[in-house]
Amino acid sequence: MYAINLNKDVFNGAARYAQKHNVSVESFIESLIINAVKEKPKFDYKSEENLSPLIKSLIGVLPQHDDADEFDYKKARMEYLTDKYGL
Repeated sequence: MYAINLNKDVFNGAARYAQKHNVSVESFIESLIINAVKEKPKFDYKSEENLSPLIKSLIGVLPQHDDADEFDYKKARMEYLTDKYGL
């Protein structure tokens, strides 16, 4: 076991939180530290197999443009809204 020093207000806040959630201050602070330092898995954005079904269903909804850097999204949005609402 190790000891750490905390600001009095920080400790009191942690104690209130722990009491409200029926855990000890030690276990509450330990869980915070564990969550802060544990390795998070890297997400592979290039692989569709890691995507949820909802995200997979969105693939291809928007048209792809070869000149995506030059595509005027604001103009396309205004054209869409004009067509939709007859503005």
